[in-house]
Amino acid sequence: MGHADFITNAEELIVRTGTRGAEQQLLVTYADPELLGFAWSTLPLADNVDTLEAAIRFTPGVDPGPLLDALRALRPVVAVRHPAGLDLSAHGFTLAQAEVAGALRLPVTVPAPGNHPDYVFHSWRGPVPEAHQSGLAGLKETMSTDMPWGGQAHEREAWDAQRIREAGDAARRAGRETLWTVAVHEASGDYAGYTQLSCPTSRPDLAFQEDTLVVGAHRGHGLGMALKSANLLQLGREMPQVRTVYTWNAEDNRHMLDINRRLGVTPSGIFECWQAG
Repeated sequence: MGHADFITNAEELIVRTGTRGAEQQLLVTYADPELLGFAWSTLPLADNVDTLEAAIRFTPGVDPGPLLDALRALRPVVAVRHPAGLDLSAHGFTLAQAEVAGALRLPVTVPAPGNHPDYVFHSWRGPVPEAHQSGLAGLKETMSTDMPWGGQAHEREAWDAQRIREAGDAARRAGRETLWTVAVHEASGDYAGYTQLSCPTSRPDLAFQEDTLVVGAHRGHGLGMALKSANLLQLGREMPQVRTVYTWNAEDNRHMLDINRRLGVTPSGIFECWQAG
């Protein structure tokens, strides 16, 4: 990738374990004492229980087959992500989706969220306030099916207030600050959309764009740009030391890629998702 910004240290990995929603496993392949490759795997426990998702990396030239076979022994459906250029078709995997990684270099002039008289925006840093937990859980459920999945197999996820709290606890144990913005439709009280930024405290110059969603019934009002703008403005106030925000979007998600371009995001690489089963 040409940089080390995507490295996740051991402490950050370990504290992701112990949640109700998923089991984490780290598999490695090596020729003692040299590490040749690894897979950091997520095995959902509450939904998508036939699926394993993993980030994989290999030293150039290493045969990925043994590690991929070990992953396929764990779950019937295996989806792995790797920077573009690793062809896994000979190992029974099919290219399911390509994702564009982008970088926003700060400081940058962020447009104001604009006038949206039918909606109220709420922004905060840290744990999700109790008043927003159920509404955000509903948005997370919608996100699990509405985001572009390409050819990947993915079922609807079940979210509730407890899962929201558990996810927040895991993020704090991992040393990550989270910044949120939600949009609420004032007349109905419906949660129309949300966005979140994740900021590792061990790398204070970095932030990572996580989910952004606008519910279908509320699209067409510019809420996607407004949500992201409001959260970036909050980032500037709360964590002015951040110098780069990284984001990932499906290559066919042209609407969100256009929003990112208008905000100043520039492409920084391509990741591919390969699936077997």
